[in-house]
Amino acid sequence: MCTVACLPNGEGYVLGMNRDESVTRPIGRAPGVEEIMRAGGPGWVISPADPAGGTWISLNDQGVTLALINWYSVPPGAGTGWETRGRVVRDSARAANAGEVDAVLAGLPWERLQAFRLIGVFPAARVLHEWSWDRVKLRTEILPWAARLWVSSGWDEPRAQVVRGETFAAARAESGDTNSLAWLRRFQRSHAAGPGPFSVCMHRADAHTVSYTEIEVTTATAALRYHAGSPCEPAEAVAIRRPRGEITTSTPAGKTRG
Repeated sequence: MCTVACLPNGEGYVLGMNRDESVTRPIGRAPGVEEIMRAGGPGWVISPADPAGGTWISLNDQGVTLALINWYSVPPGAGTGWETRGRVVRDSARAANAGEVDAVLAGLPWERLQAFRLIGVFPAARVLHEWSWDRVKLRTEILPWAARLWVSSGWDEPRAQVVRGETFAAARAESGDTNSLAWLRRFQRSHAAGPGPFSVCMHRADAHTVSYTEIEVTTATAALRYHAGSPCEPAEAVAIRRPRGEITTSTPAGKTRG
């Protein structure tokens, strides 16, 4: 259960992700930096960590963000032995372009992964990508460099998509800078149609928004800010900002698995 909003702008983009989880599930760990090496020199990856393994969002020195949401509209597979979907972002987090994400995804144990959607933001090529896995086929869609919203909900996903989509559209119609961090924060804290199961900042008796992750990428720097708890509640956020590395141009994707 999550809400992801991406807002490209003249310099790069801002992105916000509300992570919604059961009140009984352990919360994630604050983000850290992993130093990596690329062919052209050193790089880095910033991501929080899920106690179950992996992560739900990452940012790297190329300004690339990957974010994963569960796909509840696809019936879950039965039985046990399923791997955490958090490995999808964890394993792909170093990717400098969409082609490198494709290469990582090709090696995943698909028969052990429940349905998901993976969002990729590639500022060098100025495109968005969405990989969707329905437990039968992996599909890739290349999306325009424009404001976009993704929603998942284990309560009523179609209804949540409609309500949060309407909230997003109404807020985008406001005057002012609708691609700014200030606008993004107001939207991710929104209790329109709530507070309740369909509000962007989600509140139910058995589940709620447990964290808010915010990413800001410019031509020179990239930053990830992590707010533990619901974004409507005060909390001391963890923020990490790093200079961007030498840019690698994204490679268009379009592969299908299955």
